Amino acid sequence: MRVLMVNGLFDEVRELRSQLGFRHEVWAASGGKNVETLFRSANPDAVVMCLSDLHPDHRKRAEFFQRAWGQRPRVLLALAPFTHFKLIQQVLDWGVDAYLATPCDMGRVGRRLEELVGGRESDGTDPFPVVVRGSK
Repeated sequence: MRVLMVNGLFDEVRELRSQLGFRHEVWAASGGKNVETLFRSANPDAVVMCLSDLHPDHRKRAEFFQRAWGQRPRVLLALAPFTHFKLIQQVLDWGVDAYLATPCDMGRVGRRLEELVGGRESDGTDPFPVVVRGSK
């Protein structure tokens, strides 16, 4: 699994790498155009968005990830310190696949990513479909 962690702390990125193990790749991006460039080049299976507020740019970035993936089944996980239901609902309304309240152990994040990505693989759909132009 390839994971892009957006705005994560260095220690969180390192811990997630450790939790997922050597078979997985975890990249870190911090804001700006760097995120979109790295997203396009890495073509991750999952994105972890580390949020500290509900800034409108976060919603735009979530929409960018969804548009860039197109019809391919990928995972978008939001991590934020919100515990109030209305705030959590706002984040879920962005179309994220899951939400975890922070602080939380990166082992939990890794397990949740594996559940989400694994669920996409086991539902009978190819999680990494090949699109051939001109085919029906």
